[in-house]
Amino acid sequence: MFQKQTNQARLLTVTLSLFCSALLALAQSAPLQLQVIGNGKVTGAANGQAIKIGSKVTLTAVPGPGQILSNWTDNAGHELSAKSPYLFTNQQGTFITATFVPNPWPAFKGDYSGLYLPDSQSPVTISNAGTIKVTITDKGAFTGQLQNRGTTIAISGAFNIRGEATVVVMRPGKPVLYVSLNIDPQDSVMRSITGSVSEPSWAAQALAMPKLATLATGNSASLVGNYTLSYAPSAALGYGAAIATIKSPNTVQLTGNLPDGSGVCDRRITQN
Repeated sequence: MFQKQTNQARLLTVTLSLFCSALLALAQSAPLQLQVIGNGKVTGAANGQAIKIGSKVTLTAVPGPGQILSNWTDNAGHELSAKSPYLFTNQQGTFITATFVPNPWPAFKGDYSGLYLPDSQSPVTISNAGTIKVTITDKGAFTGQLQNRGTTIAISGAFNIRGEATVVVMRPGKPVLYVSLNIDPQDSVMRSITGSVSEPSWAAQALAMPKLATLATGNSASLVGNYTLSYAPSAALGYGAAIATIKSPNTVQLTGNLPDGSGVCDRRITQN
């Protein structure tokens, strides 16, 4: 009888210990509130899952067919991140929403090239002007390069759903170079990239246009027509103007005057 009571007491002690441990673990955990908007899913945790407070959690967005992650937001609608995976520290009352939207980037896939130059009030130098080239994928990621002081600088990144991207280039022994790029996801016809290239001591505006082969992948018929161009390479010479006529996706004719008053006329058939 004594042995039986002893065993029962031990069993009760173990049960109470496990129960207290479970209560303690529950008190140290908080349920994650996870919401998904649009066609996609999230892996790494589930809605309502009890997660230890203070622990690191990684969520991965898995878009549905033809979709892309827009962003992660909190319960007030503030953007937490536009990238996946998303890492956060779980706290009491953590609320996260993953939003998926139709992927706009297939229409922008291709090669872009252009220039960056300071405004007309600043002199053009080898430091604050050059060429820029960008290649965009059907997911909105990009790689590219720009020329600065006779050096080729590689850049890479990804546009968010608003068409914004920033690249910070660290160069040993040289100032930090900032590259800001913008493209309108709603403009699937012209698809120009604007933005800026800058160092702490200067800033230049950037413009890159898609090559004709890239434009031809979209609604190329809407590009046929006349376009007016102007430029001012120096205050001394003044402005020049020209008319560019796109006769087909592969034929461009340019007629006008350079800033020094000389005429220019050219007609090109190109594959690029």
